[in-house]
Amino acid sequence: ATTVIAAGNGGGVPAASAAGGSINGVRILGGGLDGTTILTIAAGDAGSANSAKVGGHGGNVANVAVDSLAVGTLVRSIAAGNGGGASANNGVGGVGGTIAGVHVNGDIGVRTGVTYGYSTMGGIFAGAAGTGNAPGKSGSVSDVTAHAISAIVAGRDPVPQLANVVNGIFLGTIGEDQKFSFQPSAVNADGSFKNLNVANFVGAVVVPTAAKANEFHPGTFTDVNGDGVFDLGDIPQNGLIAAITLTNNRNFVPEAYVFAAGPGGFFDYKNGL
Repeated sequence: ATTVIAAGNGGGVPAASAAGGSINGVRILGGGLDGTTILTIAAGDAGSANSAKVGGHGGNVANVAVDSLAVGTLVRSIAAGNGGGASANNGVGGVGGTIAGVHVNGDIGVRTGVTYGYSTMGGIFAGAAGTGNAPGKSGSVSDVTAHAISAIVAGRDPVPQLANVVNGIFLGTIGEDQKFSFQPSAVNADGSFKNLNVANFVGAVVVPTAAKANEFHPGTFTDVNGDGVFDLGDIPQNGLIAAITLTNNRNFVPEAYVFAAGPGGFFDYKNGL
């Protein structure tokens, strides 16, 4: 069974781009059918307008708590709305929606076995910037707790975009010793993972038992520009964080983090910290 909590998309007329609907103050306590329920929470995209000067704001997701779900229930994706397009001369794209104050007693996304994507691996998706003569800003992600998160990015397309700021992300069960997977003690000599199924982490891995599973190597992404390294614009298989700014207000080391376009804008931790 699939359960979707969604806000409506904003409308658009030639001169105006309406904001997407937001989701605020939701408490989900219990539920799930025999551990087979999939839950997605999604705010609305802003409308686009041919002659608008500024695109509308994508919808936000704020103050959401999920707890006491049936065993095996999957919280797949939590997504803010994309900013609206403004294609008029000198139009500015809308701001993507933000995600703030989300607390899930469990995972957000799938740890292993499926590839990156909004409807597959899942994770947290801030709103992408709206298009225009000048692009808008993407949304940010802040104040999130969960056991693990498969990815934190902006936009729901196969190619992740950069969230504006990712701040205040804390992982693990309250009172539990943190089992960070992305440290030397958590990988075998060949780079395969020892404890990915129980670790607290951001950055899911499709095949954690494979050699070099701790690396973004060409076999783990579609190399769109053919340069042999992962860049912004490539299509990942494994989860990652994509953000202009990732603050130190967190309690984990991400497996992989892309923060800018071009050489030097990607850091693969390879479990070295």
